[in-house]
Amino acid sequence: DLFEAGPQDSWARFSHAMRGFGESLSRLALGETEETRAISVATPAPGFTAELEWMTEPLSRQPISVSKVEALWGLDPSRLIEPIVLVFKVNRAGKVTMVLPQVEDDRGLVSSAAEALLDYRFEPIVEDGPRSQDGTLIIRAGDSDQ
Repeated sequence: DLFEAGPQDSWARFSHAMRGFGESLSRLALGETEETRAISVATPAPGFTAELEWMTEPLSRQPISVSKVEALWGLDPSRLIEPIVLVFKVNRAGKVTMVLPQVEDDRGLVSSAAEALLDYRFEPIVEDGPRSQDGTLIIRAGDSDQ
């Protein structure tokens, strides 16, 4: 059947990949986190914090290797006005396979965070479960008393 083949052009492939994220992003924007659990992740740079929220099961999956965000090193945390939010996909082996495109900023902070996220590794899924998992990484300026 003509319509059973996967999307062919780049926009259709992107739209197809985004299909599963709409509801999860809506819950995140509305602060509805009953199906997510925030996990504190190692500091991406001095003065900054990172949280991981899984949008799909297993919600307790932990990172086993994280990377620093180069563009944040040496940056005064007060200069990060809004959090950096990256939606991503991890395969069963624990490798980040996709980071959704974000609006780029002039200082390259978002692209630097996306590059670091591609180097993250997570616990492998060894039991029966999903082929991939969707999550959100949120990087914020740390508390002023840190």
